[in-house]
Amino acid sequence: MSVTEMPVNDRDIDEQWRLAAEKWVELNARAELLEDLKSARFSELMQDQFNADAKVAVNRAEINVKASDGWREYIEGMVEARRRANQAKFERDALKMRFDKWQTRNAMKRTERYLSR
Repeated sequence: MSVTEMPVNDRDIDEQWRLAAEKWVELNARAELLEDLKSARFSELMQDQFNADAKVAVNRAEINVKASDGWREYIEGMVEARRRANQAKFERDALKMRFDKWQTRNAMKRTERYLSR
């Protein structure tokens, strides 16, 4: 059985951490992209307002956009992407803590063996 065929929890802790880190990087990039494109998406929706009615006032167009289902969906998607990225970071950090704990235990066992001689 190759490493990629193994269940994730059966892999070495460093491999689990690597996979968790890759997942976080991917999800974090997605969240950052949505956050960075927020003003561009708002501008697109504003432009749609002006295309539909060239005489609409800017403040009215802003109100219409912010009250629209499209804007709400964008914001909800952006927040959900950040939530997923934060969850993946938490999982990555939890694996790192588990590894640190394992490493400390092994160091203590080596020290105990050395001192018991």
